[in-house]
Amino acid sequence: MKSFFAAIAACFALTSFASADAVNTKCPISGKDVNAAQTSEVSANIGLCCAKCQAKFEGDAKLQLEALKKHVGSTEKPANKECPISKKPVKAENAVDAKVTVAFCCEKCKAEFDKDPKKHFAKVK
Repeated sequence: MKSFFAAIAACFALTSFASADAVNTKCPISGKDVNAAQTSEVSANIGLCCAKCQAKFEGDAKLQLEALKKHVGSTEKPANKECPISKKPVKAENAVDAKVTVAFCCEKCKAEFDKDPKKHFAKVK
């Protein structure tokens, strides 16, 4: 009986560990709880003005998420012309790929998001 409960506890631990990588707990399409097995990676190349701002940006997940909300779907490298920290012009040598994992409740919602991430990314919470 103890091994049964241990197995159930392990399943819950693995599920919460897998969803820890996602930046959201609710599906941006349906609003339902997410399924850790249904995820997509979203990225954009974000320019910064200097190495100091680059280091700050790379260490701050909130700054990265905010930059992605503005520039998701951009194919330009970098996607922005102004540093998100200092508001100065960006330098190509200080560009980084900001990436986040977004989770969904089901395969259908993931497919809808993947068609047009820019349309739905603002709903990622």
